Amino acid sequence: MNILDHNKINFLALENAISKPHAYQKSTVPFWDDPYISTQMLNFHLDPEVEAASKKAETILAETAFIEETVKLDKTKAVIDLGCGPGLYVNEFAKKAGSVLGIDLSQNSLDYASKTILPQHKNVSFIKMNYLDLQEESRFDLATLIYYDFGALNLQEQAKLLDNVHRVLKKDGIFVLDVLTDQARQVESIDVKFHQKGFWSPEPYMEIHRKLIYKDPLIRADQYTIMDEAGHVRIIRNYDRLFTMSEITNLIIEHGFRITGLYRNLQGDPWNTSSTTMGLFAQKI
Repeated sequence: MNILDHNKINFLALENAISKPHAYQKSTVPFWDDPYISTQMLNFHLDPEVEAASKKAETILAETAFIEETVKLDKTKAVIDLGCGPGLYVNEFAKKAGSVLGIDLSQNSLDYASKTILPQHKNVSFIKMNYLDLQEESRFDLATLIYYDFGALNLQEQAKLLDNVHRVLKKDGIFVLDVLTDQARQVESIDVKFHQKGFWSPEPYMEIHRKLIYKDPLIRADQYTIMDEAGHVRIIRNYDRLFTMSEITNLIIEHGFRITGLYRNLQGDPWNTSSTTMGLFAQKI
């Protein structure tokens, strides 16, 4: 998209570019495979002190330890990590599990994971794919979807993902996920910044960041409208469905699971009504 018309800004086009989209309207570019942006994302993944693309290193260790203890992970069990990124959780699960498969859309993250993790663990493999396209059947004992990825899916995708996970799990297999709750809502706002170089581009650009909220269902979103000096515009949108306890548990149960654990997070801290996050363990039935 270009909003310059005879070297002048087309303000109607700009207004359309920054307007509030309908809930779960897609980004205009597949940013996870953009060479520059995916490198930026990988850097955030790998920074142990920053909770951006991945959780902090100490959190990952605490979560994997709690998950492994809860599901009694051992060498007889197979794990699939959905949206594995550079394999930070895969690396930990591989120390206990018989086999671990990581899948992700970012080739850059998978290349890093293959270079750093495969030499250490012969029981690990990685595949570039969309987890909505999973076709495996009854292969895994444990499936994980961590860092609130479930809420980034629209309602139809959430249903498809749950059906896919149910199919790939063995009988009595466990699905572990975390979500944001209705206590994590945000106030709508708009912010404009100019960068000589930044997260979205190595060249100068203008960033218009809108924080958005939707109701019925409750969703929060971040929309980034990025315009370069030539007037080219990209729009990146990130969504988070904010669940009540009954909404997320009922949804999971409707797709053939029973809830075996519900916590404030995947470290096992007790959940309460003021919690902004929720960690769930669901068993295939």
